[in-house]
Amino acid sequence: MTFRNYKIEGDSITINKQELQESCKHYKELSKNSLFSKAFGAAFYYKGKHDILCDILKLFEQTDFV
Repeated sequence: MTFRNYKIEGDSITINKQELQESCKHYKELSKNSLFSKAFGAAFYYKGKHDILCDILKLFEQTDFV
């Protein structure tokens, strides 16, 4: 999944919150689907991506987005 709405200015990177949430949901679904497929190792990869994106969201606001 590629971010579409982002901005890089100097040392700052701005990412759209909605895109971050959508990516979090996307990787959660991929990790669930990968658990039951032949690509079992991919489940851990996608779960890791999900965790990182959710952790980024939690840095800025208290959320139940897990």
